[in-house]
Amino acid sequence: MTNPILWITLLCLFGSVIYKKWVSEKALRKLYTFKMKQDTDSFLKLLDSPYCKFNFSKVSLLMMKLNYFIDLQDHDQVRATYAQFASLKMNADEKIALDSRMFGYALQFRDRALAETCRDQLMPLLNGKKGQKAELIRGEVEQLDRIYIQKDTTLIQELTEALPECENDEIKSLIAFRLAKLYHYENQPEQVEIYLNQAMRYTNNDKNRKSLMAMISDPSELD
Repeated sequence: MTNPILWITLLCLFGSVIYKKWVSEKALRKLYTFKMKQDTDSFLKLLDSPYCKFNFSKVSLLMMKLNYFIDLQDHDQVRATYAQFASLKMNADEKIALDSRMFGYALQFRDRALAETCRDQLMPLLNGKKGQKAELIRGEVEQLDRIYIQKDTTLIQELTEALPECENDEIKSLIAFRLAKLYHYENQPEQVEIYLNQAMRYTNNDKNRKSLMAMISDPSELD
């Protein structure tokens, strides 16, 4: 005879998983609404509520807070939030996600010291991981380091060869932009204009197009 207590236990566990998933999605929808409205007080209050603390890990909650301030470009809060991760226990994947995000942020806002710190923390973690995902992230970090920090223009040939082989237009736009940046380092304005226009042609992202238009008008934005 089937043990009814076992079935009740399993049913309760299954029900709690469904409920937690529903609550998580509901919380995420509310957080997204507050984020779109840039309602910082409500966003942070919800993150700090028992409602969210029950459904998300401390690392996940702090990552949401960090991403909020990165999108808001509140640099003081980004740095303060990033510092809070030092007190949390994190696994390798969480550390890679955090430092990858901060590496991109540091490059975007030309904080070389922070970018180098994130790079130096990322590489040992990535070198200790196997699989395609780790290889892709490692390759991206190495390439960005060569472009933004080392300003290594020998990368031009590699990217020029990769551009026609790429099938994804948004990635082609990214490669073209990186070529424009490298040619800017070499003080070749004609090539810069060619690749910025290519980057513009390939992307459908309005935010990227706005940035590219600004760079076409003023190439010093590529410094």
